[in-house]
Amino acid sequence: MNELSWIKDFLVKERISVPTELEIIIGRGKRQQPPFSFLDIEGGKIETEAMHHQFPAHQVIAFARRWDYDGVVCFVLSDPVYQRGHVLVLHDDAPSGHEIDGEFASLTAWAKAAEEEIDERIRMGWNEPIKDLLD
Repeated sequence: MNELSWIKDFLVKERISVPTELEIIIGRGKRQQPPFSFLDIEGGKIETEAMHHQFPAHQVIAFARRWDYDGVVCFVLSDPVYQRGHVLVLHDDAPSGHEIDGEFASLTAWAKAAEEEIDERIRMGWNEPIKDLLD
């Protein structure tokens, strides 16, 4: 099974439209969207439970984690502010009220922002080995 096939199954079960970008990611077998790594099903469960415990107002399903700080990428299931199916980046262990690091209307918008961030870092001379991981 592909690393992210479980999230597709979960979204279908929750009656959330499966984004085309997710289908492409699964089809390509991608394991990361720098600077994030996709979570396997066990990692997804652990991060989701942690987010529910820390930030109960945000009912989310975690599917990726940032490499360089405690950012957890999640699909919104239920939230008083953010729309179901949107993507949130929650800062693990942040104080309540300061946990939102990003909100995106779609998986595509999140992936594009991640790519733009990496491109900017490379333009600024960032020479971490990550450049070798880019598709």
